[in-house]
This record gives sequence, C-alpha cells and structure tokens, in this order.
Amino acid sequence: MNRNEMREEINRLNNILSEKKKSTDETNFVKATIRENGIPFALKAADDPYIYSEENMKYLRQGIAQIEAGNGKTHELMENK
Repeated sequence: MNRNEMREEINRLNNILSEKKKSTDETNFVKATIRENGIPFALKAADDPYIYSEENMKYLRQGIAQIEAGNGKTHELMENK
C-alpha cells in the first residue's frame, strides 16, 4: 500500500467512524427525548446583558410604538460590515 492509498484508507475509516458517532449521538438524543418526555436540556435566552438591558428595551418599545403609529419604513436587509 503506497502513501496515497494509505491516506485514502485513513480518510475512509475516519468518515465511517464519524458517521457512526453522529448516528450514536442522534440515537442518544432521541432516547433522552423519549425518557424526558421533551427536549432533554433547558432552553433559555442568551446570557447577553445587553439584550434585556433597560436601555435596549426602551429602544425596542419606541420602535414598536413608531410602527404601531404607522411611522415604520420598509427597506432592504441591512447587513453589518
């Protein structure tokens, strides 16, 4: 077996092991979901203090009020650069 063939065989084995691990992880998740009768982990909002800061909530409330008053604008998605 030459070096390239060995490399290909190692890659093939890694792919097989990766698929088996993925399959095992999925099986474990399904079993835990059934056992817990729901998602087996807590769902919570991000721990980012900015998201729920009073300053940010005030800004969001002002924006909602403007939209509800009919002063909203439609525009293309603006992405951060």
